Amino acid sequence: MRWEKLSQAKCRGGLGFRDFTSFDQALVAKQVCRLLQFPNSLVSKVLRARYYRNFDFLHANIGLKPSFVWRIILWGRQVIKAGIRWRMENDYIVLVYKDNWVPRPVAFKPMSPPKMSMHTVVADLIKSGNQRDEDKLKQNFIQEDLDVILNIPLPREKAKDQVMWHYDKRGEYFVKSGYQLALKLRYPEASSSSGNNPRHWNTLWSLEIPEKIKIFMWRASKNLLPSAENLWKMKKLEPNLAAAKAESIMAAYQRVRKPVPAPPDTSRTGKKQKWTPPPENLFKVNVDAAISSKNQMAAYGAVIRNARGNIVAAGIN
Repeated sequence: MRWEKLSQAKCRGGLGFRDFTSFDQALVAKQVCRLLQFPNSLVSKVLRARYYRNFDFLHANIGLKPSFVWRIILWGRQVIKAGIRWRMENDYIVLVYKDNWVPRPVAFKPMSPPKMSMHTVVADLIKSGNQRDEDKLKQNFIQEDLDVILNIPLPREKAKDQVMWHYDKRGEYFVKSGYQLALKLRYPEASSSSGNNPRHWNTLWSLEIPEKIKIFMWRASKNLLPSAENLWKMKKLEPNLAAAKAESIMAAYQRVRKPVPAPPDTSRTGKKQKWTPPPENLFKVNVDAAISSKNQMAAYGAVIRNARGNIVAAGIN
């Protein structure tokens, strides 16, 4: 199984192994968040003077001959840009179609086709008296966007637009949520694949059974047991050997499901045989056995007689 699937959280069908590359990116994103929170710090001023004099930090380019530190910062910025959105205030900074401001995971931008100018700001959607311009919203946004926008709380008083982390109620960045987002950015196919129902996996891992049984059930759900089919797919089993094992298993299964009928009793249906005595001074041993397929039992017996036909010894088992 690939590492990107094992490193997924248990609720998403993985085993929760730490992906160190994604974890390092989440740690770097923490430092990027501090650059946004403290734009007047010495580090922010040095980076601004060197790389983004005419831009804001979120839209800064890599520039010419960037340092290793700046490359790492831009790498961590990928997580921040994928998880932050603007808090809807009354300032004229946030653009309607270009910035993240709709509180909806994955895509924080409106899904509606642009009907207004691309330079329209979110503040234009608020009327005087701190009320939404619902007529304007209905004219320019589809119903899916409208339902989300109308639920955005408006500020009680005019304030500057602020950047907030979407995956926290207070809008603060935490490495834990940043790691999960970095994992999705690195392995988008693994996080969106089918069969990752959180309810299904949470039920499995919450069972009060030994951990090794949970792992076995997880492997069975992922089709990771060392069956003949999987070993053949992994080229660890020869096709002829796999076919022979499959045939033997099928034959054994059929024997269990359909017991072999007992052979007919020829002693009763055929010609009755007469016992003949042995020569003088010799003994004759007669044996017989019976098998009951219904009761899955077997028995046998033996009789020893002399030339006169007298029984010398007998036994059954």
